[in-house]
Amino acid sequence: MWKCNFAEEPVDVKLLCLKLMKKTGILLVATLLGALVLGGIYFLKETVFSPDTAYQVVGETFIDYIPEEGYGISRIYITDEAWDSLAKSDAFVESVINEVSEKGYTVSAQQVRDSIDASVVSDSFVVTTTVYAKEEGLAVAINAALQNAIVDFCVDRQEVKESFIMTCPVSAEKRDVTKDVLVAALIGAVLGLGSALVACMVSFLTDDSVYLPVSFEKRYGIPMLGTTKSAELSANAEKLCAGTKKLAVTGVCETVSVEEVVKLLQEKVPGIVSGGTVSLTKEWLSNLDGADRIILAVEAGRRDGKQIERIIGFLKKQEITVAAAVLCNADESLLARYYRPGIFSKYKKVPQKKQAGDKA
Repeated sequence: MWKCNFAEEPVDVKLLCLKLMKKTGILLVATLLGALVLGGIYFLKETVFSPDTAYQVVGETFIDYIPEEGYGISRIYITDEAWDSLAKSDAFVESVINEVSEKGYTVSAQQVRDSIDASVVSDSFVVTTTVYAKEEGLAVAINAALQNAIVDFCVDRQEVKESFIMTCPVSAEKRDVTKDVLVAALIGAVLGLGSALVACMVSFLTDDSVYLPVSFEKRYGIPMLGTTKSAELSANAEKLCAGTKKLAVTGVCETVSVEEVVKLLQEKVPGIVSGGTVSLTKEWLSNLDGADRIILAVEAGRRDGKQIERIIGFLKKQEITVAAAVLCNADESLLARYYRPGIFSKYKKVPQKKQAGDKA
């Protein structure tokens, strides 16, 4: 009994690689588009839509903790997450607003929270404060106020021995987002390439088209004579169709030129006729005019694998033998690369060893 093996067909890795190589342009565009989109969004967010972060000030405050008895060091210190929460707490923000207002600046509590950051970067004894502001003087003032608030906070902490300001810049730097934009663009490029690769893989795995004669034979168990331009077409037709009294060529779709296939095979297969396009009806069966075997003309790359499966099943039920198939409109360049050794290598003829008695 005829059985379709499409569901169990393994992935042809070489064909997959060749198909992906043909999608190089799409992959490149997706990579560039991802970089432009994510990098552009980040650039606009940090410049055009965030004018309040034009200047940046980074300060450092040293916190010396009281060592515990028996250890010589302190095992208790304020963590990175705690410093970030403390810096944006109501007490700290109020202290910063009061000190900044004395220098002639007016800021809201939300502006302060959005512009400050306190963290332990590498050493638990050093708190790094970062302030962003739209004006240079405002950035310097907020940073100084924040560092003073940290020192004042540490005075009442039992685990803190002393604290002092290590660096407190008196000028702000113009914020340079080039590095961050490049990082965002790189991430976007990776995401774009990854998304395109996944899309191409899904497209390939769900594509039931026939691209290679060997794929058709493995999938449906029916011999394929070759493509309409392959060198082995005539020889295969003469061998596989020998002894056939009347042979009809039928197309699985209307875009296949059945007459072209008939013309190619009529010299090697006598009595071959055109059976038109399969329509799965009694009327079409009557058009076969007594043909005992048929040749299916299949179009390459049409995504009609399930339709071919349905046609073969119909012919099997009607007790019509499918002698062979022909692949029409095939990508001959793809076939040439597929049968060439490797993917990138060029075919090199292996020199024959000279036999004894051969002339030099």
